[in-house]
Amino acid sequence: LSVVSLMLIILPSFFILGWLIRRYLVVTTDENVQILLTMGVSILIENLVHYVFGSFPRTLGTVEAGEGFQIGDTYVYISLTRLYLAVGGLALLGAGYAFLQKSWYGKCIRALVQRPEMASVMGINVRATSCVAFAASFCFLAAAAYFLMFFLSVEPHTGHNVLSMCFLLADMGGTGNLAGSLRASVTMH
Repeated sequence: LSVVSLMLIILPSFFILGWLIRRYLVVTTDENVQILLTMGVSILIENLVHYVFGSFPRTLGTVEAGEGFQIGDTYVYISLTRLYLAVGGLALLGAGYAFLQKSWYGKCIRALVQRPEMASVMGINVRATSCVAFAASFCFLAAAAYFLMFFLSVEPHTGHNVLSMCFLLADMGGTGNLAGSLRASVTMH
């Protein structure tokens, strides 16, 4: 299967899974309890993957295609695989930004983040909007994990290695600032 066709399968599947997790498992509005619940769900998923697939690292077995060219005395190599995945990641980032800025649900999510009580008073269904936001973030998680599988060997605890970099990038870019996070990721790499 191609990357695009797999994304057409993965993203809706993870949207539904994220929506179900938020709707039936993470049902509280207390942020501290939400963190504990999502950590518990992640431990459950890790152990389930460990049980089903084992602890041996696996790869997609992809071969990095690339092109090289000469600039003066320097030979430059560009990995086409990394370039395609970077373009795909930027396209997903742009789609997420457009979703948050232009769609009705995006406006509801922003209102819910800023002032949950006022959003509820204004007629926004807080529970449904929270489920959509959680499910959308689950889709971004699935896409990022799939893209990383092209470069890293994967085992049940692979995410722990990447998590500190994600927190650092979000902190450097500013929480909720997509353009700042993009600048921070380009700076870090």
